[in-house]
Formats: sequence, C-alpha cells, structure tokens
Amino acid sequence: FTDPRGGGQKKIYVFVCTLPYSGYFYAEGFPDMSMSSWIAGHKNAFEFFEGVPAVLTPDNCATAVDIRQHWWDDAILNTQYCGFAEHYGTLLKPARVKAPDDKGSVERSVGVAESDILPEMKKLTFFSLDEFNRILWRKLNVRLAVKYTKKDFSRKQIFLNEEQAKLLPLPACDFETYAEKTATVSRDFHIQFDSAFYSVPVEYIKNKVTVRATSSRVMIYNDRKELIADHQRATHRWQRCTDPKHIPEGHTPSVA
Repeated sequence: FTDPRGGGQKKIYVFVCTLPYSGYFYAEGFPDMSMSSWIAGHKNAFEFFEGVPAVLTPDNCATAVDIRQHWWDDAILNTQYCGFAEHYGTLLKPARVKAPDDKGSVERSVGVAESDILPEMKKLTFFSLDEFNRILWRKLNVRLAVKYTKKDFSRKQIFLNEEQAKLLPLPACDFETYAEKTATVSRDFHIQFDSAFYSVPVEYIKNKVTVRATSSRVMIYNDRKELIADHQRATHRWQRCTDPKHIPEGHTPSVA
C-alpha cells in the first residue's frame, strides 16, 4: 500500500488459514511476518470460523518453528506459539520438510487467492492496511460462496452444513501476545527493558533472567522458568518500577 504521509510503498504479507474438508479459508494482510502478526492471523481466522480446529498444521516458517535441521527431525516449536495453541486447546503438528502433501489444502487456498482475488486488487491503490483488508475480506466472502466446478455446492455451504459443528469452541478470553528477551540483573537489583527499569529480588543480582512483556505487564523469570517478579508496564521512558518487597533493608531507592 502507499503511505499517504510520505508516498512510499509498504509491503503487505498475506496470511492464509484453511479448513481442509470444505476448503473454506481465511486471509488477512499484515505489515510483517512477526510472531504478533502470525498469532493475530490465527486468532482472527478462528473468529472468522467461529471455532477452533482440533489440529493445526503450520508451514515450516521461521516464525512458527525455532529449529528444524533435517526433514526427519521433529520440529522445535516457538514457545509463544505453543502457549497460544494450548490456550486455544489445539494441537500443533507442523508440516514436514519435503512433504508437500502435508500442506496441500492451504497451498490450494493460496492459489485461489493469488489467481482469483489478489490480481484484481493489484489494480487498486490502497492508502492503509485496513483499507486493503476491507476489500480483501469483501472479495474473499464472495469467492467462498462460489460453487465448485462441476459441483452444486460452495466452500461456504460445506463449511456451514458439515464442518463448522466439528470445531472446538472459542476460549472465553483472548491470548495476549508478548515480547521476550534475556537481561542481566544490575547491582541496583533492576533489569532494563524497553527503556524502563524493573526490580527483582536482590539474590538475582548479576544473574541472567528472562523478561516476558505484554502490553500491560512485565514478568521476570529465573533460569528455572520460575516467576520472580511481576510489574505493571512502565508508562514513560526511563521509569523505575520497584516492588517494595525487593528493596534491601537500609536501601533508599531512587525514583524516576
């Protein structure tokens, strides 16, 4: 799409999720291939289907799979992606390398999008990602209602009549994505994350910890994956978030 402020071109990455039995699928454009976009695509697809499939077969993209050295190896999945699957009650079974049949159904849906939906959209000028997606979803709904060649039913009809009832229910609350990094606890018993400081118990000074941050909270874990500190996320740069329980006796904390 065209950035209206500077006129530059922004690339759009299209996420596709398909239900193999009916061929009913969901598509959405994103600005990148980050974990937050990957999970948002899944969440929005499940809401579009109004249910959750019992098994997910993701492509072997770097976002979903952390390590896979050989085609016969089991994949080591991204931790956050596993947490997302657990939250939604679905099983992750990544497509095998050099096994195109594992993802044949979604490849067919990608082909439909590339041949029947996106070519017409390429003739249009979009000035935002939201505008692109509004047109994409309108065209997608029209295409899903088109009957199969030589058959008297569409993807949407099969989905509504036979497949939707087999899906698992949506969870009561959304999965919240998070950013994760490793940090070293400084001598003032704080770690730095995203231009702010967060306290931990003093016994972890000089130790490496794992920081996991959502939009509202920052959680800190030790090397045994135990939660050692939980803070509300800072509201301004260089803010110091200090839990009174972490302050050593006789220590006067500084405030920012």
